[in-house]
Amino acid sequence: MRALATSGLVLEPLTVAHAEAMFELLSDLDLYRYLDDLPPASVEQLRNRYARLESRASADGKQRWLNWVVREPGQPPMGYVQATVLDNGSAWVAYLLGSRHRGRGHATQATAAMLEHLESDCGASRQIANVEAENLRSIRLLERLGFRAATAAEAAEHEPTATERIFVRGRPAVDRAPGRLRQAGRADVPAMHRVRLSVRENRLVSDVSERDYPPAIEQTGRGWVIEVDGAVVGFAIGNARSANIWALFVAPEHEGRGHGRRLHDAMVEWLFAQGLERLWLSTEPGTRAERFYRAAGWVSEGLLANGEASFSLARRMAP
Repeated sequence: MRALATSGLVLEPLTVAHAEAMFELLSDLDLYRYLDDLPPASVEQLRNRYARLESRASADGKQRWLNWVVREPGQPPMGYVQATVLDNGSAWVAYLLGSRHRGRGHATQATAAMLEHLESDCGASRQIANVEAENLRSIRLLERLGFRAATAAEAAEHEPTATERIFVRGRPAVDRAPGRLRQAGRADVPAMHRVRLSVRENRLVSDVSERDYPPAIEQTGRGWVIEVDGAVVGFAIGNARSANIWALFVAPEHEGRGHGRRLHDAMVEWLFAQGLERLWLSTEPGTRAERFYRAAGWVSEGLLANGEASFSLARRMAP
């Protein structure tokens, strides 16, 4: 990863050393009007997050994390631009500038420099952005840079919330098979475990092995899989005893096709049918998984002692 520059800005690769200066900037509550996020609780928390991002890639190397701090030469940071580059030739992009730096064209310059780099150096010919419908400033910026509103079919692939809009730039995505949803059995265990180990985000560190799956789908809960062309590409397992989402994973090359939501809905429906009133789960904060659960109606319960984000989902009572 290299530094980028415009006529008046420098984009430096984000490192842990930026945490202290960025903490002050990111503590401005006004920045979070359109974000599903909160200011960092401490400089140390931000250092830990930046340490993960500084690896620049997911553990399997299939996802690149590119983050730049934006500044004028010799000046403190004014914000950041970032991209999550997938191995299918697309990249999710975002930017954030401090309140006092708005309206000067800096966001457009910095984002344009990043987009050019994504296309020329990273092979990301398609860029995707998620924006709140009321965030007209960001929508206008995206349109200036050549983004367009996603079609209904394109937006559905990414499962936005009712208040979010998807914008795309570049080549359209390639359609894939819809997949078959069915209940999981013992014969699916090796394939499910392979999917679990292949994910790009939310690679929860644990000692889960194939021997843990049969009890999870036969004794304490139930599992479901999605098959495409006869191969398992995603799975979910819910624990009816603990009311916990034990697993929900989709293979990276099959993300964005709605498989995760189909698995989620089947699992949640079954768990509530067992008489449970409230479900819970934990996931890595700041990930696509967290955005997925928020979009599905899960409510944040804060951070656990291990740093994971905790969520709950209450059963909806019939009117």
